Amino acid sequence: MEQQPSDLKTAPKREFSTSFWGEHDLGLEVVWGRLRQGKHLCNELLTLVKERASIEEDYGKRLAKVAKAFVTKEEMGTMKDSLEVLRTEMENSARAHLNLATELRTQLEKPVSDFITHQSSTRKNHAAILDKDLKAKSAQMAAVSKSKERYEAKCAEADGLLVQMRPTLQPKEADKLRARHEKTVAAAKSADGEYKTGIEKFSELSKKWESNFRAACTVAQKLEENRLENMREFIWNFTNMISSACVADDECCERVRVSLESVEIDKDIQLFIDTRSTGTELPAPLVYVPYTSKSLDNDFVPTSNPPSSAPSVRSSFEKKVSSTPLGSLTKVASHLRTGSVSEPADTPSTNGSTRFQQLSLNRNGTVPDHLSESEDVYTTEPYDIYDIPANPVVVAQVRVLYDYKAQADEELTIAKGQTIPVLVMHEDGWWEGLVVTNGKRRKGLFPSNFVNKLA
Repeated sequence: MEQQPSDLKTAPKREFSTSFWGEHDLGLEVVWGRLRQGKHLCNELLTLVKERASIEEDYGKRLAKVAKAFVTKEEMGTMKDSLEVLRTEMENSARAHLNLATELRTQLEKPVSDFITHQSSTRKNHAAILDKDLKAKSAQMAAVSKSKERYEAKCAEADGLLVQMRPTLQPKEADKLRARHEKTVAAAKSADGEYKTGIEKFSELSKKWESNFRAACTVAQKLEENRLENMREFIWNFTNMISSACVADDECCERVRVSLESVEIDKDIQLFIDTRSTGTELPAPLVYVPYTSKSLDNDFVPTSNPPSSAPSVRSSFEKKVSSTPLGSLTKVASHLRTGSVSEPADTPSTNGSTRFQQLSLNRNGTVPDHLSESEDVYTTEPYDIYDIPANPVVVAQVRVLYDYKAQADEELTIAKGQTIPVLVMHEDGWWEGLVVTNGKRRKGLFPSNFVNKLA
């Protein structure tokens, strides 16, 4: 259907002052009821702002407490830097929420409270005027109703007396009825005058009421418009404040994320190892040490303290080696007791560099008496601690029970708990072992009573 021109026109704006009339003044309750609802809604908004401010303050204080208690001194490296950023940003976020609580109280809570107070004051002033007018109007309405009832009653009484005045009545009775009728008509006229006066006064009060109610409706509409406008602005500001705090939180989180991108896990691991390393050697395993008795077993019996001394120091001229020699041994015939000792013809030569030790002779050039004719005299080549076969034969493994510090170049310094492979077990109590020093293998002697042979 084609639209009429009137349908295209904008509907006229309706006003409170023309929309709340009718019988029994019902519009007053509707308009004032709306203003009361507006006040309640404003109070609800005020409560929301107060509660949110309290929440933000509590949250800011608790977050600041958490940030203060967040200790990062146990961390190290790039992760420690990131944790420091996290703690700092938590403090920044806490301050942002505390500032938000202050803003909500100063920029929203107080303005909303002042707005409610102003609206209530304006509404109460007009309500008092309307209440006074309404009471006067209602009282006059009641008075008019009574005047009307009295007027109607007198008129009805006069009509009744008029009906009773019949021609058949006695002159005396007729005079009495006539007198009563005249008196009733006079009363009816008086009631009629009061009734008319009451109507006129009620009309004046009604006009005053209508004028005041129309003005109150105009004020009520303005109050409602201001309420809606201010509530919109209050809520707009409220959301902007909350949004600003959220943006601040997001910026704090972004700075934390940026710091986390700088964390280098491998670098932190290496830093921890470099600063806290305790060594690369595994602890020695626990060794079973049986208790033995010398009367039953000639093996070594462990003691709680190291031996008071090592075996006597080996001397090339005091002992004969019965097993694998430490160096190339050269036997010197006992009859060569005069002069210097020379190399026997059957002594093996080492690249023509064999060196012999000179026997110590007496001042008169004779061999000392402690060397009997029946003894064979030996000399040795210098002991090379690095002269080790590629695959040496290990005859036993021993565990060091006590520390021992080398007293000569051919001896080994050994430490408690160390495991040593044994190459030679000499009968004089000195054993030859193999160790690694500064990445290089070397051999040497150590006292056998400082170790325990492993099974």
